Amino acid sequence: MHFSAFLLTIAAAISISASDWVELEFDDVPKSSTIFEKSCISISVEESASPLVRIFPSPKAIRGFEVTGSVSDYETWALDADDALLRVGVIELGETRLNRLQKLTAPDWLKRLDELVGKTGGGVSSIRCFNLAPEAGWIGRTRTNPNASLFEETVQAAPDENGNFKILVEFDSSVQSPGLWLLADGDDSGSSFRNSNRQHLCDRVKQQPHL
Repeated sequence: MHFSAFLLTIAAAISISASDWVELEFDDVPKSSTIFEKSCISISVEESASPLVRIFPSPKAIRGFEVTGSVSDYETWALDADDALLRVGVIELGETRLNRLQKLTAPDWLKRLDELVGKTGGGVSSIRCFNLAPEAGWIGRTRTNPNASLFEETVQAAPDENGNFKILVEFDSSVQSPGLWLLADGDDSGSSFRNSNRQHLCDRVKQQPHL
């Protein structure tokens, strides 16, 4: 899948320079191809998955976000397949980090995430993901990911007939967050996605400072 993104905060711009984002790797899963161009992030999924995380210099109070974009040449898959056209995750700040025993058994991506978030002075409580699904009938479905209980997921949107989408989320109260999680994946369903037009695609992450 290709999707283009421009991320902007109310208080200050979030850089989308490649140097400010970290790509994680899942064990035994091919990596997606990611290109950073000016104000865009393009992700190509070929039966692959590799999350991008943006860790803030210090935790921020996030009140909500809006993501818009476009996806094409995708096919639907079974409802129980552990894939999404896009997962936009707000990492929720916690106090506990992985202990020595947990680090012995945790996958490499989780150990790396714990390390990155630890530099902000905290740990990961959960990752609240809002997903783009291939079918509108899935909107509203929620779950705790059975393969990784860290993830609390809500299907928030689906593309329209032209492949355009908008994910709009507003929290009842601000979420203390050390960073963001982006993942477009098709490894479980063996899917590949394309975007034939990368113009005028915009992702906005809206934030407000502590009130």
